[in-house]
Amino acid sequence: KTLEASFAVVFLWNPETDKTYAYFGGDFTAKALDLDEIKLVLKKNYEILPEINITDELNYFTPSAESFRELKTFLDSNNIGMLINLNLKGKTRCFILISNRDSLSAYTYNDIVFVEMMNKNISVALSRALLYEEVQLFTQTLQAKIDDATSTLRVQKTQLQEKYQFEKD
Repeated sequence: KTLEASFAVVFLWNPETDKTYAYFGGDFTAKALDLDEIKLVLKKNYEILPEINITDELNYFTPSAESFRELKTFLDSNNIGMLINLNLKGKTRCFILISNRDSLSAYTYNDIVFVEMMNKNISVALSRALLYEEVQLFTQTLQAKIDDATSTLRVQKTQLQEKYQFEKD
């Protein structure tokens, strides 16, 4: 199954640290996306976005926020036909931006069903990857604390041995 899209962007953002990561796939010779602009637009809207957003249908989803109209304008001007808001556990937010179809026809019901299935699988995989990264960071921190405590104990042991030897003599 193919969505007939010329490009896709996976955009990860942690609202607490404001760190962002982007992974690009497909043809980006025509236009490069501005990551700061993506972050700015998504920051304003991520809490109100449904899981799957078809750009052509965003006209029917009309929250009063001006920022939402800004999102629609951004998607249209960057040839993005679909915005997927992945549900990840934890603090990191993930969005997939997919270009309009190469055939210039609208996304079909089958495309939406395919994306919904893909959404669930990607959410699970990314959640696991983020959890693994968290465990790795915890392991490194714990190892550093163990190394520090071991070093302190060695110094104390040497001091005690010297004190004992001094008292013995």
